[in-house]
Amino acid sequence: MIQAGIGTYREHALASLLASNGPRESAALNADIDDLGFERGHHILRIVRKGGKGAIIPLAPRTARAVQPYIGERTSGPILLGSYGQRMDRHAADRAVKRIARRAGIPKTISPHSLRHKLSQPSTLA
Repeated sequence: MIQAGIGTYREHALASLLASNGPRESAALNADIDDLGFERGHHILRIVRKGGKGAIIPLAPRTARAVQPYIGERTSGPILLGSYGQRMDRHAADRAVKRIARRAGIPKTISPHSLRHKLSQPSTLA
């Protein structure tokens, strides 16, 4: 996405995390830099699933490559930041995903939640 000029590093990290790894929007937005790790040769993210259960998800290589430049030198705090340096909220995530879809020329309404389901099936976006 970044290479194609479709979005910022933040938008690329958000879209890659949601689309390639499928966590719920709340799990992605509540993830901290401390939750990132490396186990058994894979980048991982510890998340809290619906119902409060913890889980470890392996990050797709594309996602790890998108998140690293976005977090840069930061060593703590939220992975995804809002405009003023606070944790990104669901409204900002929704606006970012809609902006990415608009720039990409996707005619359907896309939301952070829909990235969990539809991007794995390109025919449903047309």
